[in-house]
Amino acid sequence: MSRPFAILCTILLLSSCGQTKERTDVSAITYREFYDLMFEDYANRVEWHEDDFNQEATAFIQLNNKGACESENCGEKTFVKNESTDRSIRVIVKTAFSIPNTLPYIANQFVLAPGEEVYLTCTEFCLNDEHYDLDQSIVVAAFVND
Repeated sequence: MSRPFAILCTILLLSSCGQTKERTDVSAITYREFYDLMFEDYANRVEWHEDDFNQEATAFIQLNNKGACESENCGEKTFVKNESTDRSIRVIVKTAFSIPNTLPYIANQFVLAPGEEVYLTCTEFCLNDEHYDLDQSIVVAAFVND
């Protein structure tokens, strides 16, 4: 290997090391970074201030845990499913947790077609040796007038 090439490789290696942001604990993560790690689509996030508790379609909504999660997401995958065969349902799922420097919950809204199931998040958030339980609950389940 030529000396100039070796010097160039060393410089590139050292410069890339300075750009990597090491996460040593969960308190270094911003709310948006946490959300992006835990949920697939930020567009489903809604502002919910415990002001809407319409539960008329609750009997048709199921939260199911199945399959293992990976990376920062650990535990099992949680899915929300509309078990109605003929009506769409607007669902708001509240995911509660106790993670330092974040809000106590995140709310996600979905309009689920009859029989539709979507992935929500995992049952735990893990970073290094820290594990935080995520508790999902249906706070709104309202039929949509199709």
